[in-house]
Amino acid sequence: MSANPYSTQSSPGWGQSGTPNGCTSNDNPSAALRPMKIAQLLKCVHTTDNQWHLDGHIVGKVTVVALVLSISRSAANFSYRIEDGSGTFEVRAWGEGRDDDETQWGGIE
Repeated sequence: MSANPYSTQSSPGWGQSGTPNGCTSNDNPSAALRPMKIAQLLKCVHTTDNQWHLDGHIVGKVTVVALVLSISRSAANFSYRIEDGSGTFEVRAWGEGRDDDETQWGGIE
């Protein structure tokens, strides 16, 4: 019988093994996608091993559901100011092909 991913036996966001999405020590926990609040992101600590940690766990890829408050464009990137009820955060997107962002979000100020 497989483990219930909705079990209440572990803390929210952590699998039964105590790592993101139930990754074992043999898996790469930083590769797991983890839902987080902005307040949690702000509590993450960057360590000397060049990884981000929260409450002693490695944090890699994250997803945040938030409201876009503002968008700024520069020659090199787009800057998004987001808010989710727990805090605000500035996100930047670099790279080629950012014209899609201008088409989709260009009217937001």
